Amino acid sequence: MASTRTGVRGWRGSDQAGKFGLGKVFMLLILAGAIWAGVIFAPPYIENFKFQKAVDAAARHGKLEADDNMLLTTLQKEADQLGIRLPVEQIKIVRRPFNTGIQIDTSYVRSVQMKPLSKIVELSFTNDANERY
Repeated sequence: MASTRTGVRGWRGSDQAGKFGLGKVFMLLILAGAIWAGVIFAPPYIENFKFQKAVDAAARHGKLEADDNMLLTTLQKEADQLGIRLPVEQIKIVRRPFNTGIQIDTSYVRSVQMKPLSKIVELSFTNDANERY
């Protein structure tokens, strides 16, 4: 009985063990690029997510707090703690007539440097919260 040699099949059908084809190189470059982009862009999006929670909490608290300046101060402190530069002009607090609710809108731009490149990308974020009483 003749024995047939079974070779080790690699990724994507390579016939020889250890063969590293162009497809593998391409996939590794895509994977490395995705990891690099995640490391660069994830922190600003995570900080924005945390800030959105603070805006929601401020809208809920707005029912109890009648002073809009106090809400502005609270939001600015939260933004500062997260490393977000947010001027007062970019925070809008609108109270509905007859004390039926509050709406808080914020918008800001975050600059992200594409390390190790010198290119800077501007990310625009908007947050809003509506609370009806």
